[in-house]
Amino acid sequence: MTSKFSQLKRDFILYALMGVIATAVQYTTLIMLVELSGLSPVVSSSCGFILGAVVNYWCNRRYTFQSTKAHHKAFSQFAIVASIGFGLNAFFMFIGTHYTTLPYLLVQVFATLLVLFWNFLANRHWTFRRT
Repeated sequence: MTSKFSQLKRDFILYALMGVIATAVQYTTLIMLVELSGLSPVVSSSCGFILGAVVNYWCNRRYTFQSTKAHHKAFSQFAIVASIGFGLNAFFMFIGTHYTTLPYLLVQVFATLLVLFWNFLANRHWTFRRT
């Protein structure tokens, strides 16, 4: 039991570290599109989410889960997980920016934390599951 918990903890820590890179891509895109292009925070966050998801796939496939699953299968599964995460992120951003007075970046932080757990568990137990 302890070794399974240790592996889960290790995977989550690496997933979160790789997520910092993907999150930086998402937040940079978000800020640039809102501040320079005037797009809404929901649309900007969604664009950033897509770019961050691509980074997230490559980093987590290689470093966190060290997956040898064929790319066509792993990426297809990852795309399904990311699509659900995309929807959750857009939903939280919409609610947070339309029904609260919180700044869009703070709303994005909350959305990121909520989606993090869904993405980690789904990718660990389905997309990159170790056999």
